[in-house]
Amino acid sequence: MIILIQMKYIYKTKVSNPKRIVCLFHGFMGNKKSIFDIFTEKMADGETLIIARDAVGHNGRDGSKINWLAVKKDWDRYINSLRKRYPRIPIILVGASMGGTIALTIRLTNKNVNQVFAVCALHDLNEDTVNFQQRLRLIFASGKLTINNRLLKKLRMGTPSHYVNKKTYRNNIYLIHSRADKVVPFSNFVKNKKLFNVPKSNCRTFNSGGHYETSRRIETEQYIRKKML
Repeated sequence: MIILIQMKYIYKTKVSNPKRIVCLFHGFMGNKKSIFDIFTEKMADGETLIIARDAVGHNGRDGSKINWLAVKKDWDRYINSLRKRYPRIPIILVGASMGGTIALTIRLTNKNVNQVFAVCALHDLNEDTVNFQQRLRLIFASGKLTINNRLLKKLRMGTPSHYVNKKTYRNNIYLIHSRADKVVPFSNFVKNKKLFNVPKSNCRTFNSGGHYETSRRIETEQYIRKKML
């Protein structure tokens, strides 16, 4: 039986002595409940503390719709606090779509993360099917946005592409993607795989299906559960 603790910005399972922590990162159109509902059934086992959050920078929590860099920084602080409380158990990030992008970026820069699963994750902000300027306006919920190089550089600090030539943490990365994804094209998988030097054994690809909400969800959940620390 799953015991759920609900707070304003957090859903999590109640586990007395967890053997691992799984942090769930939802996508652009998602929220803590949507990602929690997708993955918890397969992962909840009485030993796994599962946490889904609406981070600062998304869903209007701080007044903005989505700001990749703000979400990353907020999760970084939260993960560091988890490590202080649980110094010896693995912290695992599972992210879908935009959430996968942020989870990968956090893995690159945060030594407190032990493992990441990224489902249909972007490599860079301008590599999905949404017009880049439209996406930037959505980020700040405003049609009056002046786009300049300084802004672009800041926003890309929340994506893996920013860290291509930097010293980072790149182990225990798992990538999952559909070749038929029409929202985040498969080319993003190829670039992330190269950046993280992900071995074939850590990749799960599908020829059919679409973006993560509709594609091969059962197989994805089973794969993650099998590979988790």
